[in-house]
Amino acid sequence: MHAVPVTDSIHWVGAVDWNLRDFHGFETPRGSTYNAYLVIGADKIALVDTVKVPFVPELLERVASVVPLDKIDYRARYRRLSRLV
Repeated sequence: MHAVPVTDSIHWVGAVDWNLRDFHGFETPRGSTYNAYLVIGADKIALVDTVKVPFVPELLERVASVVPLDKIDYRARYRRLSRLV
């Protein structure tokens, strides 16, 4: 899986959850997305937001299609993701 470029320096690295039917009280009959973004600045790289646990491998694969995982300077403090990156 590859990241989806939004601009030259912003990439969507999230996931689509086709099976999600309730998102915080909102009915989602066609699923929902977890909109995580990789932002590449002049000096630093940030991973903005994450995904639910079952989608972490998908997110990491998308991020790795743009930059090596160890090059991320800022990332969400999601416990399981922090151990992987």
